Amino acid sequence: MYSINRYKIIKKFPLGGSSVQKYIVEKDNRIFLLRLYDIRFMDGRYRAFNNIRILHDNGIAVPEIYDFGELSDNKHGYAVMDWIDGVSLDNLLSDDSLINKYGKIMAEELFKMHNIDTKEKIDIFDKFIKSFNKKINKLKDINIDYTSSVLESFVLDNSKILKELDTSIIHGDFHPGNIVVNDSKVCFIDLDVCKNDFAWIDLSTNACNLDYPKFYTTLINEYFNNNVPNDFWLIYNLYGSLYCLDYILYCSRMDNKTLEDGTTVLKKFLDYSDGFSSLKPKWFDNSKILRKEK
Repeated sequence: MYSINRYKIIKKFPLGGSSVQKYIVEKDNRIFLLRLYDIRFMDGRYRAFNNIRILHDNGIAVPEIYDFGELSDNKHGYAVMDWIDGVSLDNLLSDDSLINKYGKIMAEELFKMHNIDTKEKIDIFDKFIKSFNKKINKLKDINIDYTSSVLESFVLDNSKILKELDTSIIHGDFHPGNIVVNDSKVCFIDLDVCKNDFAWIDLSTNACNLDYPKFYTTLINEYFNNNVPNDFWLIYNLYGSLYCLDYILYCSRMDNKTLEDGTTVLKKFLDYSDGFSSLKPKWFDNSKILRKEK
């Protein structure tokens, strides 16, 4: 396959909602995971690989990366890493005891990750505003009217809190589906957007899809030792706003999603804060009112 002939392909995974191609491969009687990327985005992948290696060297449970680069077809980049066997955490959130157990474990693991000093600083405010405006403009370009002046006004009025915040390595796409559990040991996977940014993004972004309210309630409480700072909920709503816009765009380009799927998530997000009149969402510490946890 392509120019990689050192590995025997054992299994190819379906693409799903990602453009990343994933294969279980074998070499010298060892099993690895091969990931193929669109070569146009490899600069970001290289930064992620460097961060993953920093995490691995600091004892964070992430796959070890053995090889990466670009293929001779000039279309794909690749990475070869540990194949992490086990069960996806989202399949274990079946009762309150497991939710509490893994919520506490992941809070500890994220806290350790976020406290690794990389000496790299970025302008979080500038990055956020550029991303937010880009998504707004993209929605307008493809004639999607999501009609939320409340959301835009909230971001405009409150995003200044992001100025002068410290950065750390974050997962970048943290949610229960990106955690593998094997004999109660956990491992972060799918770190393709592992980056330097503000730590609380990992606690906020995917919490906003409202699929695992009990898990995120435990995670957030444990991360802050049951003393969640008020500023956290402001950050949550800022990055939740960004997430909702991104999800609408995602739904607009996926065959198995509709625009209504995206706007429904935005509506729920706004409803649980009464249009930002209460920054702490109603699902927090009251998660029985929501639908999921398996």
